[in-house]
Amino acid sequence: MSSVAAFETLRIVDLPVPACVAAHRIIRACNVEFAGLFGHDRETLSGMSFKALYPDLEDFVAIGRRWRRGMAAGLVYSDERIMQDREGRRFWARMDGRALGGEDPLALALYICQPTGRPVPSSGLTPRQAQILTLVAAGRSSPDIARELGLSPRTVEAHRARLMRAAGVANSAALIAWFERMGG
Repeated sequence: MSSVAAFETLRIVDLPVPACVAAHRIIRACNVEFAGLFGHDRETLSGMSFKALYPDLEDFVAIGRRWRRGMAAGLVYSDERIMQDREGRRFWARMDGRALGGEDPLALALYICQPTGRPVPSSGLTPRQAQILTLVAAGRSSPDIARELGLSPRTVEAHRARLMRAAGVANSAALIAWFERMGG
């Protein structure tokens, strides 16, 4: 078999990274790596909505809108976000996706999910606050965070100001130190 023919017959279960195929954000097939990342077996995930892998419905809806725009015309779209496993443990993951045809990019798409190892704060913060605080601690600017999360820079700045007020600190460096002390 030629290398081109071997590539064309590659199955999702053969991929060495967590991968799945979804139709309208319902998982249709995934490999062992993807299922294991979320604490499930492949059979359980088949037919499950991606909604179960998100910490909250708001993120699921917002990210779906962003991905529909980003994957239009067959483009690869990537972002980082907080996901959760079957036990509710949250983790940062980089998601890459590509529409596999049709007018609606979410009708059928391939997704690759890689954990980033970035810590998720857990001290009573909302999921959005946790996202913003983690990105601030990673050295990202408010405009970069806004682009990544689909927010306005002013919204990111407002979240950052509330976090600084809650932590009792006066600047981003002190906020990052506070974040690291709380286990971030």
